[in-house]
Amino acid sequence: MTYHSVPLLLPKSMGVVGCLGRRVLVVLSLLAPGELAAQVVEVHADGSVSVGVSRSSRAELQVDPLGEQPDSANAQLFTELRPAVAVQGAFRRMRWGAGYQFAGRMTADSAILSYSNQADVLLAGDLTQRTSLSAGASVAQGSATSLVGLLPADTVQTTIRAPGNQRRLTLMAGEQLGWELGPTTRLQQVLQLTASAPQEALDQSSSDASASLAIEKSRRRTVGALEVRSRIARLRPLQAEVEPFSTLTNTVLLRGSHDLSHRWHVHGTLGIQQVYADDHGKPLALLPTASTVLDFTTRITNFALELDRGVQPNLEVGTIAVSNRIGVRGLVMLDEMQVRALRFSAGAIHNEPLGQYDMLAAGTLDVLQADVGATNAISSRLMVFARYSASYQFDQMGVLPSTMTHVFLVGAAAQYSSTGKPRRGLPMNGRRVDNADGVPANDGRALDVDGEPVKQ
Repeated sequence: MTYHSVPLLLPKSMGVVGCLGRRVLVVLSLLAPGELAAQVVEVHADGSVSVGVSRSSRAELQVDPLGEQPDSANAQLFTELRPAVAVQGAFRRMRWGAGYQFAGRMTADSAILSYSNQADVLLAGDLTQRTSLSAGASVAQGSATSLVGLLPADTVQTTIRAPGNQRRLTLMAGEQLGWELGPTTRLQQVLQLTASAPQEALDQSSSDASASLAIEKSRRRTVGALEVRSRIARLRPLQAEVEPFSTLTNTVLLRGSHDLSHRWHVHGTLGIQQVYADDHGKPLALLPTASTVLDFTTRITNFALELDRGVQPNLEVGTIAVSNRIGVRGLVMLDEMQVRALRFSAGAIHNEPLGQYDMLAAGTLDVLQADVGATNAISSRLMVFARYSASYQFDQMGVLPSTMTHVFLVGAAAQYSSTGKPRRGLPMNGRRVDNADGVPANDGRALDVDGEPVKQ
C-alpha cells in the first residue's frame, strides 16, 4: 500500500490547523468486515508546561502622516499548559486516528485564563490498487500566537494576521482523490473548504472553496504535471465601513519536481491567474504566478529555500492581494543520542494592491517572521525545550498600525502511550521524487508531543 501525504488540509494561510493531524494521520482502505477483528488501538497522551514572556507593540496612527507615531507596548509573563490526547489504530492495510489538544494560558498580572482548542481527523488510503483517497477535517479555536505554538518551529508559515492577536474559530475540510492511469501517469483531484470568523462575532466570517484537477507524468528522477484550479472566496474586510465582497480566481499551472542528487531536490510551478471580483464582467486582473522550492537533506539535517508569487485571499483580514513571499526553514540534529535538535524558520511577505481593492487593509503590507526552537531529551519520555518567535507587520498604507510581537518560552514535555512505546512517526510522501525523505517522514524515530524525535 502506498501512503500519500495530505497537503490539501494545510494551506499556507492556515498552517497551524492540521498540526495534530500530521501526528495522528489516519489511513483508511476498503476492507472486508472480518479484518476489523485484527485491529489494534493505541492511546497516546501528551502534555507540556512552560513559562514565558510575550511583548506586543503597536504604532499609534496619526492624522498628520508626517508626524511621529508613538508606540504602545504591552508585555506579559505567562504560564501555559498544553494537554493532548490521540487515538490511533492499525490493522493490515489500515491506520486510523483522531486527536484533540487544549492550551490554557494564565498571565502573572491576571487571574483570567485564556484558552485554545484544536481537533483533527484525517482519512487516507487506497480504494483499489490504482485509486487512492485522502480526506479530513479540522477545527481550531484560539489566538494566533497560541495556535502557532502547536507547530514545530521549522514548519511555521509566514502569513498576515489581524491586529491584536485576535481569537478566531476556523473550520476546514478537504479531500484528495488520485487515479493511477498507467505506470508513469497519474490523475489527481483536490477539493478544499475553509471558513474563519472572530470568536466574539461568528457572523463576521470569511470563507473560501477551491477545486483542482491535475495530470502527472513521472520518470525516474522527474515528475511533471499540468494543473487547473479554481478558487471562490467570500471576504469580509476588517473595516466596518467596507462591504464584504466575493472573488473568483482561476489558475492554470505547469509544475515539476526533480531530484538533482541524493541530497538536493528542486520543485517549481509556473502559470497564469485570472481574477474576478463581485459582479464585474471583466477580469479584475490577469497575472503570472510562480514558485520554487530548493531542498537539501541529509540523515541529520534538512534545509529549504522557498520563493513564490501569486494572488492570495486572506480570510483573517478579509482581503485579496498579490503576495510575494520568501522563506527559509531547517532542522539540525546536534546530538542524536540526546535528541538535541535545533529547528528554525524565517520569512518575509510583500503584498501588492490588486485593482480597486488597494484601499483595503493588507492591500499593501510587509511582514517579517522568525521562529527558532531547541529541544533536548532527558529520558525516553521527557523533553525540555525553548522557543522564540517574532513577527513584524508594517507599511499598511495608514489603514492599520504597524505591529511587532515577541514570544519567548521554556518548558518541558512528556508523553504516555498505552503500548508502553513512543508514538510512531507518520508515514507520508516527501517532496523528493524518489521519496527518500518520505516514508517514514521522521527517519523512523518516534515523535514527542511537539513533533520532535524521542530518545529511544
